Amino acid sequence: MEETILSMKNVIVNRKNMLNIENFSMKAGEVIAVVGPNGAGKSTFFQVINLLIPFSGELELFGENVKNSDKTKIRRRCSYVFQEMLLLKDTVFNNVAKSLQFRGLSKSEISEKVNKILKDFKCEHLANRSAHKLSGGEAQRICIARAMVTEPELLLLDEPSASLDAQMRSEMIRQIKEVAEEKGIAVILVSHNFSDVLHFAQRTVVMFDGRFVQDDLPEVLMRKPVNEKTARLVGIDNIIPCKVECNNFINLSNGIKFSYPFGIDNSVSNCCIPGECITIHDSNFLTNEVTKIVMTGIIKKILPDIGTYYVVVQCKEQIINVRISKEFISFNSIKENKLVKLVFSVEDLHLI
Repeated sequence: MEETILSMKNVIVNRKNMLNIENFSMKAGEVIAVVGPNGAGKSTFFQVINLLIPFSGELELFGENVKNSDKTKIRRRCSYVFQEMLLLKDTVFNNVAKSLQFRGLSKSEISEKVNKILKDFKCEHLANRSAHKLSGGEAQRICIARAMVTEPELLLLDEPSASLDAQMRSEMIRQIKEVAEEKGIAVILVSHNFSDVLHFAQRTVVMFDGRFVQDDLPEVLMRKPVNEKTARLVGIDNIIPCKVECNNFINLSNGIKFSYPFGIDNSVSNCCIPGECITIHDSNFLTNEVTKIVMTGIIKKILPDIGTYYVVVQCKEQIINVRISKEFISFNSIKENKLVKLVFSVEDLHLI
């Protein structure tokens, strides 16, 4: 059984309800992302784990209750990368080496470890450069290399790629994951951008107003967000207001009504439909399948997206977003102002 390295129960930071974690734990080597909007409490969560601010409740790190432990020793088993790139006025090599010097390693050990981690992050050519003459992307790599050179048991990354462009963010996150998996380092990455962590984390935790509202696989969050705020955070393509009527009927805001064959909570107010689950057909399309839902609309825009095209369709007063391939557009004469029918299966809906 994998060791539990972090456990939090009823952990509260009282300043304006900044943090209220009822129950959270992670295993050794696990990779977790915590996502939420600015001000959700993500950085406060990290400050508590790193024992930088007071809190109430129970926190265990590496099997020890932190209230009865040597906090310096516990902190040295973690590494924390802040949002700000805090580098010394020294060479890149000396910046990365500093934490190993604090631990009393020999010069040969330090040289071996520093050169290895710089190579892992493709920064070996920067070793003798002044840290204050680096680009933003280079400086961010060095901050992460410095945090990982000690091979911590737990790495805390607070928006480590927030200042980078999309391509550099993806590359940075991929490199972090590769090095962490190689060395068996557990990682918690906090971000306000869900797309950054989609392929990074084994688990993704959603945070609002200091609380965790959903803890799931990233792909589950993409399809089954727990509420509307979470659905908007993870970028659900279509969130359509709806009403629940008697006999399990759903009435969408654009007048489409259908029978829903699964259990329904009467508090449901929105219907989520992933764009890739919707197909586009000519306006004369007909189907007898009772599980298929059909909407008629006019294509308003066709926008290029990553690996697909994003088709915006006006269905009465409701905008529906559809993801389709470039090949589908070419073979089916998909164009703006065309009257079409959108078809999706009731099984692909998620009600919130």
